[in-house]
Amino acid sequence: EPTRSIKQVATCQQCCCGSLEGPPPCAAPLRVGADRSMEDESGDEQEEEEEEVASIETQEMREHISASEWDERLRHEDVPKDYLNKLVMNYLITEGLQDAAAHLERESGCAPTVDLNTVQARVDIRNAVVAGEIERAIKGLLELDAGFLDDRPGLHFVLRRQQYVELIRGGAPLAALELAQKELVPLAERDAEAHPDAEPE
Repeated sequence: EPTRSIKQVATCQQCCCGSLEGPPPCAAPLRVGADRSMEDESGDEQEEEEEEVASIETQEMREHISASEWDERLRHEDVPKDYLNKLVMNYLITEGLQDAAAHLERESGCAPTVDLNTVQARVDIRNAVVAGEIERAIKGLLELDAGFLDDRPGLHFVLRRQQYVELIRGGAPLAALELAQKELVPLAERDAEAHPDAEPE
């Protein structure tokens, strides 16, 4: 049998079998370990393939399920009542239905995530943004919380940038330029990392 190399001997000596001739006693265990490693990798690959197939089947099922099948499955699902109450509460708050949200809180004990007295103000702010009346939206935010935008310079920048766009759309380029100099540039300098495209040269 061929004599082993110095590297093989050195490796073998680490596991207390330093014979110079013949295959090292540790060779078989090492090979077994390698085989096991290969088996583990093969098992992992098979598991990943199975998960991928299951994901594809789930996607296909979602694409082909009918409304009646969906309703039938929902009938057999046990959805916690607390979860449903929270879902309804979130909807009522989002839609600005303050009285209904207060009634749900009294009847179910489901606590709202916001002060119900601010619901209408929140709706007004959202409507102002949708209508392009950014200054009114900012004023509403500051009335709710004077330091709200100071703690969120990124949001403040986005609102002012939208206000700039609305002024351009409205045919007021001079007002837009003034807004950019007074509001956008300082905000961009303050939060340059979040808005590298707006960083002044």
